[in-house]
Amino acid sequence: MCAQFSRFFGGPVGDVPEYTQPQFAEVLEKIFSNGVFPDVDDELAVSENDPVSLSVVVATGEGWINGFWYQNTAALTKSLGAADPTNPRIDRIVLRLDTVTNFKISIEVLAGTPGAVPVAPTLTQDASTWETSLAQVLVGTGVTSIADAVITDEREFVVVHGLGEQSTIITTIASSATPTPVRASIKTLLEITALAAAAEFAAPTGTPINGDQLFISATDDGTARALTYNAIYNDPYSATLYATTTIGKTLLMHFMYSSARSKWELLSADEEA
Repeated sequence: MCAQFSRFFGGPVGDVPEYTQPQFAEVLEKIFSNGVFPDVDDELAVSENDPVSLSVVVATGEGWINGFWYQNTAALTKSLGAADPTNPRIDRIVLRLDTVTNFKISIEVLAGTPGAVPVAPTLTQDASTWETSLAQVLVGTGVTSIADAVITDEREFVVVHGLGEQSTIITTIASSATPTPVRASIKTLLEITALAAAAEFAAPTGTPINGDQLFISATDDGTARALTYNAIYNDPYSATLYATTTIGKTLLMHFMYSSARSKWELLSADEEA
């Protein structure tokens, strides 16, 4: 059976049609991808507090999740839980959409679990709650303050659907034991400028589609670093995933997403001469 729908109309005088908020959101979410609006105020950047404390500051900006809009008009301080005395943990600062209980978007702290090798907590993305990450925060063993050096930017930036297909989402970090390409769709570049530990590349964020491009550039801090990869990466062609960096030289890997195999497949890999 064929069904056709159209929205939104004021209707004839005396017979105004009514629409629900989910119906508005269903249409609006087709306009923008989820994330932070680029070039609006300070783009919801996460940074250390001043003076430093066991908290972070989220800057002004606007965001968009599943057809719903968010705005932060002043620097927002988010306190973190006390550090574990034995193991570090990774928290996330998230933009959270709640469509069932509180009916709002808000910035929240998603606390991680302490561990010898901590991992970032999993984002909730279901029919009632949808979280997108602004940053990871490494809370070291017994620390009482957070510095910019332990904050990893994870913002995804809004793209107008049907436009901007040639845009490149660029994330630059100094170092991470679990580097994560952010918003791996369209074209994405992750730059690591001073890798200071063995690294396992995590699965990219976002929902890629067939043919999306991903570039990873990595330079160590003067010591060769071992490299491993989440199972979503593979190298079925002639290029080979790098197993280590070469001291002081930048390596570059180019991947393309295959929806048939649900893999980021390595197309080329090269190293600075």
